[in-house]
Order: sequence, then structure tokens, then C-alpha cells
Amino acid sequence: MTTSVSIIASDQRFLAKRAAEYMATLAKALDFFDPNSELSLLNRTKGRVKVSPLLYRVLLLAKILEIKTNRTFRVDFEGMSLMPEGEHGFSVDKYPYVYIEKDTVINLGGIAKGFIVDRTFAYIRRNGTKNILVNAGGDIRCQSQERPWKIGLLNPLDKAKPFGVIKLKAGALVTSGISQRSRGDDETLSTHFFDTQSATFYKETPFVIVTVQGRWACVSEVLAKCLLIGKQVELKPPYKALGVRADYKVRLFDTQGNVLEQTPSLYK
Repeated sequence: MTTSVSIIASDQRFLAKRAAEYMATLAKALDFFDPNSELSLLNRTKGRVKVSPLLYRVLLLAKILEIKTNRTFRVDFEGMSLMPEGEHGFSVDKYPYVYIEKDTVINLGGIAKGFIVDRTFAYIRRNGTKNILVNAGGDIRCQSQERPWKIGLLNPLDKAKPFGVIKLKAGALVTSGISQRSRGDDETLSTHFFDTQSATFYKETPFVIVTVQGRWACVSEVLAKCLLIGKQVELKPPYKALGVRADYKVRLFDTQGNVLEQTPSLYK
């Protein structure tokens, strides 16, 4: 997982260090770019495959969220981008088996980071720590028995002027945005978001950033990405989202996914 990581576990400094090592172990197993990871091994194997509990859980969650988002979110887009007319897809059988179609290439980049944050948070909490914050590149899971955590919303267009601060006592906060995202030669318009319906990458997104607050970082991560490209997904409580358009108008999504225009005072 090539991203910045910060872990706070009250005053238990050594627990935070062990949690960072635990997080690195999870990331290595799910790394799409590591040829020796379990995910890479799976991508080189087709048919009915036995996988570890870790990979089974994240693939099952990915399949559930694929259905919940009406297939807007999919983790098998890499194979589709290389061979649109191929046989793509996977199914999750009874543990510990999954079935991989012959042209399928799975990339968990849209869900793995949030999933790892959730697992790392649970690892720390099991060890008795009450005040926790796990942050992996903007995917945050936290809890506090004292004052709420203050989390700033980065402005990718001007890092010196953040959009605001959200106070969070427990739960997840995940931001997805257009900063430092590109594919192909057109660095200005290209994004890393793939349209599974047309088998092409999105060239534009209506929002600069979308931040989703909820219970789980992995679910919030998926919802944020779907909303960023303009897809209306159902946001059931406790999930809610804030989106900032390129014209700096602040938008709030209600629980049905409808967009309500708000003022910047929303962040105060």
C-alpha cells in the first residue's frame, strides 16, 4: 500500500507500532502490483480457487458492494480494460473457494485500503485501547472516549486552503478526489475511474472531492468513489456524504442520494 499512514493508539506507542506491522502484512497480501502477493497469485490462476480467510472476506465484500451499487463498483475492471469482449467476473463460493472467469483480472484498489483500515482499527481495539485513529491516505477510522477527533478536508486545488474540518468521535471518514489521479497522455482530464458499462475510463468527474462518513471505512470508500463520478447510490444511515464541485459549491447528499446545495457554513 503505497500511501501515507498514521496510527494513534492512546498512549500505547508499542501497540501502534505493532498495528502498523499488521497493516503492512494485510497490504502485502492484497497488493495488485506485487507479483508475489496472494492477489497476484489469484490473478494468475483461473477457475475454482481456494483462498485465505483475508482474501475471501474482501472478495465477498466486494461482490456484495458490486450488487448494492448496481455494478457501478467492480474490482474486475483491469481485465475489462485490456480485453472488453472477454469473459470477466468472479463468484464467491462456500468458504474458502472463489471462482474466477478466464479473462478476469482483479484489482482491489477501490476497497482494499478501507478494508485494511477497518481490520487495523479492530486489531487495536481488541487490545483494549479506547482512543484510536487509523489514517491511510485519507481513509480514516477512529473512536474517542474524550474529545472528538478533528479531521481536515484537503482542497486538492489549493492545499493551503482546506475546505473545512469535520469533528468525529467514532466511525469512518473517507475522502475520494481528483488530485494526483491520471491515466494515459492527457494528464488534465484523465482519471483512474473506470466505467464498467462502456469499458472506458472516465475523463471527467463532477466533483473535486467527495467525503463519506459512516460506520465502516471499506463501505465509505466504495460509496465515495461512486459518488465522485456522479453516480447516485443509496446512502442509508449512518452513511452521509459531502461533495465539493469544481466551482466550490458545497453539496450535501441526503439519505436517498439526492444532492442538496449547501453553503460553506456547513463545515463550521
